Amino acid sequence: GWLGWGINPHSLEMSGTSALIAFQSSQGAQLHSYSVSRQVKDDDISLSPQEQTEVPFQNQSVTMEGTVVTIFATIPLTNSSSTTMNHVWNFGDQVLGDSPQSHDFKKANLVSLRRIDMSKKDSVAQPLVSKLTPRQRLKNTHALLSGAAWGIAIPVGVMAARYLRPFTSPSGAWFYLHLMIQIPAYGVGVAGWVLGLKLESGSGNVYETHRNIGYAIFAGGTLQVIALLVRPKPYEKIRFLWNIYHQSIGYTTLVLGVVNVFIGLSILEPAAKFKTAFIAVVISLGAVSLVMEVVTWIIYFQRK
Repeated sequence: GWLGWGINPHSLEMSGTSALIAFQSSQGAQLHSYSVSRQVKDDDISLSPQEQTEVPFQNQSVTMEGTVVTIFATIPLTNSSSTTMNHVWNFGDQVLGDSPQSHDFKKANLVSLRRIDMSKKDSVAQPLVSKLTPRQRLKNTHALLSGAAWGIAIPVGVMAARYLRPFTSPSGAWFYLHLMIQIPAYGVGVAGWVLGLKLESGSGNVYETHRNIGYAIFAGGTLQVIALLVRPKPYEKIRFLWNIYHQSIGYTTLVLGVVNVFIGLSILEPAAKFKTAFIAVVISLGAVSLVMEVVTWIIYFQRK
């Protein structure tokens, strides 16, 4: 792996940073200087060591003792030099030759920057005012759409079909309510899935479990839409088999959807309140389902 520290002379962000990056190689501990341009950041271009960077590091060295890495460097200052420094740091798992590979995109990696005023006697890093990057906004939108659709709306639609039928069966209102929930939810879910594809195409990091379950959910949801188009009439013999197919795919997709939302939350690492809120929603839906399951079975046996 690698560990890097640097200074951005222009703004509090990674793009434009002059960095010192340390890693272990077959020749021992290595420390090189790099220029992290916006092109490197946005286009996933490999980093290459630079003889000169915008920030002129001098006397740089590194020590590695177990898991502790210490980077030393001198920065020459002039009377016109700013006393405020934008510090940037990060770490990653892979190095190819002298080229550190992309770091993770977890929250801790995305906010590893601070501004320090060196003119103060007891200089303390100023609290970071988080500014979402376009990629982070894309991740948040993907999470919001996918969570609302596959984690909440789809389960509610399934509950409407299963538990309202005994009360509305003659009019078929349960069926139309089921469609009114599921079809828009599928559309929103597909939009979230497409954003997931965009996130994957623009990142060196691939969360395979989350991605593969997402593919399965999209396939299951699409099969349900197709099933609606070829739904047999109630009196047709094949309707029994269609019901088994529809319910099997539906419940499988529902479970995968909820599970994948939890996996996505563990990747995104939002504030704890968001995960707590989703857990509360899932528990509430589960409790309502349990009560309605008992009620509908009682009604079934009474009518029988």
